[in-house]
Amino acid sequence: MENATNLVYFVYDNDTKLPDLIITLNSTEENCSVILNEYYHLDVFAYNDWYGVANVTITVSDGLVEVNDTFKVTVKRKPDAPRFSDSNFTIYATEELELSYFVKAYDPDGDPFTFSDDIELFDIDPNFGEIRFIPTQDHVNNSPYNFNITLSDGQLNAQKGFKLIIANVPDPPIILPIPDQSTIANELFKLKIEAYDIDSPKIYFNDDSSLFVININTGIISFTPNNSDADTHTIKIIVSDDDYLAANTTFKLTINRNTSSDDNGGSDDGEDNGSGWIFGDTASGLVIVIVVIIVIIMLIVLFLFRRRRKLAKSDEYFTPGYKAEETAEHDLNIDDKPEDSSGEEKTTQRVKKRDELGVQITTGEKALDKQKRSVPSTKKKPATKSSIKSKSPRSGISRK
Repeated sequence: MENATNLVYFVYDNDTKLPDLIITLNSTEENCSVILNEYYHLDVFAYNDWYGVANVTITVSDGLVEVNDTFKVTVKRKPDAPRFSDSNFTIYATEELELSYFVKAYDPDGDPFTFSDDIELFDIDPNFGEIRFIPTQDHVNNSPYNFNITLSDGQLNAQKGFKLIIANVPDPPIILPIPDQSTIANELFKLKIEAYDIDSPKIYFNDDSSLFVININTGIISFTPNNSDADTHTIKIIVSDDDYLAANTTFKLTINRNTSSDDNGGSDDGEDNGSGWIFGDTASGLVIVIVVIIVIIMLIVLFLFRRRRKLAKSDEYFTPGYKAEETAEHDLNIDDKPEDSSGEEKTTQRVKKRDELGVQITTGEKALDKQKRSVPSTKKKPATKSSIKSKSPRSGISRK
């Protein structure tokens, strides 16, 4: 409030000059004070938006006599603009979580007022000052936002600048739809899985199939199925990111049998797909190896059995004739030892023994041939003493 009045026109003393007088002022209203400045003007101050009438008592003394008077000071209402109660003008939000924030404000005069903003992201409630919306990934990408909020009571306005910061929440990867697939055994099958992550630059591919191993970085499936794989398979694809979030989807892969080519399928060059073995399929290849080993063992056993049987027959049909010949020759060699006789006698004895030996050998062979014709089975009949005597290779040989 401006100076109320000049006290020079109201206070004076015939004996004492104005500067020598003692002047005091007291107000009955604590929010209204009156002060005498150096020019003897009264300055009136109203605090805390107070307005109304205050009684002010003025006391003047010259040191001997004191006088006082009371006057009224009227403070008229001056309209004030609405005001913000907040001291912090930064708002925090989180992606995919609804934000509800109330801007705090008031009007010193008690007048009604409204809220408004200058941002397209949301619309503040004009009556209650509430900011309500759900941030998205696009909002995260453009965060932070700077905007203004305005208070108005219809006559006066107040404005403040705010900042909105939106925190990111990691999102799992997104896999584009995969249509059902079909292929033929022993022919290369190739498929690229399309996926992306809105807030992570790196994604990783995986699968649950035993037919192949998807490329972890590119998402390419590349392999050559076998005829033994002919069937309709449900394939599960898993895509993950650096935030350990994952998404998955499934599709059907139908492998048709190839009747026009050999079953020599497997992975193609350059792709580690984890399918195929030395025979194209692990289970069938293992069965083939086991069968081959069993056949080899059976052949070895059969060979050993036949050999043993052959040796047994040789022992069964071994005749005394051969032994007679061997024994006779042995006896002949014994008799051929030099004796103390003349050369003519030795020659005569040798010739005689040789002739006898020939007769014995011939007799033994005939007996063997007869025995073979007369024996119906492999079992030998018990020999009698007479037969043993007649078959003895030594029965017809006498030593001299």
